[in-house]
Amino acid sequence: MSRNPIKFFFAKEGLPFVLISWAALFFAMVLEWTYLYIPLFFCALLISWFFRDPERDFKGDPNYILAPADGKIVEVEVLKDPLDSEGRPMHRISIFMSIFDVHVNRAPFSGTVEEVRYLEGRFFSANLEKSSLENERNWVIIRTHTGERIYLTQIAGIIARRISCWVKRGELVKRGQRIGLIRFGSRVDIYLPQKVKLLAGKGKRTKAGKSILAYWDEEG
Repeated sequence: MSRNPIKFFFAKEGLPFVLISWAALFFAMVLEWTYLYIPLFFCALLISWFFRDPERDFKGDPNYILAPADGKIVEVEVLKDPLDSEGRPMHRISIFMSIFDVHVNRAPFSGTVEEVRYLEGRFFSANLEKSSLENERNWVIIRTHTGERIYLTQIAGIIARRISCWVKRGELVKRGQRIGLIRFGSRVDIYLPQKVKLLAGKGKRTKAGKSILAYWDEEG
């Protein structure tokens, strides 16, 4: 079940920041601290923009795999499975989230959360390739109806050092469901079985729960 069932305009974890920022502006106006009006107004506006959480509803083919994050695809490559000793080949698509992108992450495909694994690490810039395996990160492993696994990795960065995950082991998730948030941007990697047909390439802009990344070829 979604952790955000009520349709807010803002991500639930950002709501306190939004309310505090506008409250600060309100009190500045009550106290007639005119020199603070403009900076507090723009601060409240930016915080509200950072934590926006628009509704997304994708009703396309159930075999489409959707983007887990808003941002720009910075890497598309084939690597050995980082969580499997057999090292089977997998596609990795890396999406860089700027501070101006929506920060809420969504499930790329329906399935069961097999494991959630948080790993401590460094805080390199999220646009660097080494951030995928060296930065602090959270793995969400989803087992699909075919028995295959999809990995989603929320990665911290220089500015974004707060990762929130809203799902737990054993939970059923639906494609497009809100599953977490990274404050103020960063990077999200998605690992897909090699059998899928990629439909997005490096440089493409994505929207979580809306942009198509790949097609699940069940006959492949």
